[in-house]
Amino acid sequence: MKNICIDDFALKKRHIYATVMIDIKTNRIIDILNSRESSKVATWLKSFPNIKIVSRDGSNEYAKAIKSAHPNAIQINDRFHIIKNLTEYLKSYMTKIMKFKIKIEKPRKNMETSLSNSKTQRVKLAQVLSNDGLTPYEISKKIKMDIRTVNKYLSLNINTLFSNNKLDKKHKESVNKKEISVNIVKDLFSKGFSMAEISRKTGFTKKTVKKYLNPNVSLVHGSYGSSRASILDGYFSTIEEMINSGASFSSIEKNLISKGYKGSASSIRMYISKKQRLENEIESSSLKNNYYFVERSKIIKMLYMKPEKIDGISADDIDSVFQLYPVLPKLYELVDSFKKLLFEKKVKNLSKWIKKAEKLDIDEIKSFLNGISMDIDGVKNAIKYKYSNGLAEGKINKIKVIKRIMYGRSSFAYLRRKILELEKFRYAN
Repeated sequence: MKNICIDDFALKKRHIYATVMIDIKTNRIIDILNSRESSKVATWLKSFPNIKIVSRDGSNEYAKAIKSAHPNAIQINDRFHIIKNLTEYLKSYMTKIMKFKIKIEKPRKNMETSLSNSKTQRVKLAQVLSNDGLTPYEISKKIKMDIRTVNKYLSLNINTLFSNNKLDKKHKESVNKKEISVNIVKDLFSKGFSMAEISRKTGFTKKTVKKYLNPNVSLVHGSYGSSRASILDGYFSTIEEMINSGASFSSIEKNLISKGYKGSASSIRMYISKKQRLENEIESSSLKNNYYFVERSKIIKMLYMKPEKIDGISADDIDSVFQLYPVLPKLYELVDSFKKLLFEKKVKNLSKWIKKAEKLDIDEIKSFLNGISMDIDGVKNAIKYKYSNGLAEGKINKIKVIKRIMYGRSSFAYLRRKILELEKFRYAN
């Protein structure tokens, strides 16, 4: 036995760990140690004097133990773990610079034509375009609206467009209910029932029955559509100007009082809250029409997968994200070039790659570079030799299955003996 790979596994997660040794040539577990401490692993390794090559992960403890037990042995840092460390550092950086959902602006053409059915939003858009310097004729062309309507919208005060959708809905329900009642009364009357009989059958008063039989009866409430005078009348423009300038509520209140306002502070507060709520609704609806979102997780997946294999993201989405974050293409190129470097067996290209990575001046990449510089020989050997820790990972999965089957019924000595006996039995047959 000359070439081995070693790795650790948990006997009790986050508390007790063991080390497994596998012969690379025979694919067989040679031994298990109930520790991963450097000194104990070194003593254990000395009992196997013929070791020449050791494949391991990036653990400093294992590196020290191997060097202590077999100073001339070739140590190979596992390629999978190196790439995993690099992508984890880049993932951490990408999570830091990008939001959970990346907002992408749609083309201006779509923004101007994707109008909501809300009148308030159409008025707001027309007024925004006017503030941008467009003439009413240009606005009508851009948003495909009649010039007369545009002129009307430009003359409106956005404050007068406050509406209570719940009241509108309630009024409509009331009109529909009243219409049904009027039709019932008229139907009974056409069948020869007197007003007194209709009153008894329907429960309406005689006065109501007489009103419903009037051909000029109105279904709309008399006060619907009318608005009461507000104590804030005459102060709307002042409030608007102060809100736009970023003034606080208390300063707005003081200013209105100095101009003769006699009402309560709560009236001002309610008006400002209602106005802000409306504008937030307009902005939210505008975002739905003018923007779309790309999930950060899909962008991060590109560290591990080809873009065409990731569901829910297109080439256009990727281009838009790259425009917002120009550093991303450099990160993906860094990962691809490092993978290529590892598998092309060109050790001399490692120093060039490190210099290229340093130029990005990213703290997470610096941390990765510091890590591989501490184990530079192991990384170079990962490029130079074909060996890896794949065998150890597979064997550890097998050990975990055995542990689950024996749950609560085995000491380490019994677990070790069982695994080694199973290995002998497997290769004996």
